Amino acid sequence: MTSTESRTRFVRRLEPQLARSRIEVDHGTAYEALLGLIIFAGHEPPGEYAVGSTWFDEVHTRASARLREDVANLCGGVPTVFGHLLGLARQAQQPRDLGALLDLVKNVPPPRLRLELLGCSISSVRAGLPPSVLERAAAGDPAATTELLNAAEDDSRWASSLRTVLAMTPQQVHDLTVRVLDGWGEEVFAVQESHLAPRLAAQAQRWLAAADRTTWREVVEEATGGIILDEDLPADRVLLVPTVLGAPWVYSTEVTGTKIFCCPVRDPAAIAAPQLVPVLRALGDETRLKILHHLAVNGSATLAQLTAELGISKSAVHKHVMLLRSVGVIRVHLGRDRRYTLRELPDLNDLLSQLINAGP
Repeated sequence: MTSTESRTRFVRRLEPQLARSRIEVDHGTAYEALLGLIIFAGHEPPGEYAVGSTWFDEVHTRASARLREDVANLCGGVPTVFGHLLGLARQAQQPRDLGALLDLVKNVPPPRLRLELLGCSISSVRAGLPPSVLERAAAGDPAATTELLNAAEDDSRWASSLRTVLAMTPQQVHDLTVRVLDGWGEEVFAVQESHLAPRLAAQAQRWLAAADRTTWREVVEEATGGIILDEDLPADRVLLVPTVLGAPWVYSTEVTGTKIFCCPVRDPAAIAAPQLVPVLRALGDETRLKILHHLAVNGSATLAQLTAELGISKSAVHKHVMLLRSVGVIRVHLGRDRRYTLRELPDLNDLLSQLINAGP
């Protein structure tokens, strides 16, 4: 009997059980356009992404000075603010392309759009603040604004984003958001969208097909490269969304009780050998080897435990474990308690053999 079975064998459920799965799959270039904006406005080097410097060079060539200025003014140096619009992308009409998202945003009342950019739909914000605080802050109430900024004092990036959005009127926020999405579509994304759409759709179909052969938790683990959904995951639902531009990273947020994972498209025709470079790069660091050793000895660890063990900042440890998970050597278990464990390590000899023996 597994530990899960032993915990649940004497439980009799009294609440109605919905027939539909707790996990959903969706795709569309609306999501991809927002991730592209996050990457474009971010501060990570091009080498962090599979699209490489070529994509960044093309984007910077196509993006006008006005568009770059508008993007900077809307995000205030915190590009994750575009992630607050992922919930709206989910509401856009099929085929959920950028045009559908733009049509939806144009019809969202300015006060509501401003609230979305402040994070009103983000589950962690909803859990930590009464809705009235955000609404009153968005309406310009000084006391509510102070309470909101005080709540964000432990997250300097969110606080900076809040100040940027609150410095504008609702109409200014609405006009600027529409201008950014419109400009991004016309100047940059239009030439990429038709190539991205079929790859996103194909990956979504592969996840759906995999779900017929295995459990949803295994599908999520494979899609995310090692995220395990525990039974006590606070989110009501999980949404998997494929991304090309965001690869190899997984982007996650939680919108009104739905945990959204934007996960890399994995081409089944591609050989595994190219994984060798990122795996070796991940293993070629003393701190990351100490993390692997700690997990091997102790079985699992939280971020706080790893931070105490290594004696470095929590943010630095988080970057290390994110990199280790992205190359498939550790898992993160999501639930009330977030813990890291080892995965089965990749066979480096096999990866090297594939690389050497690969055809031209």
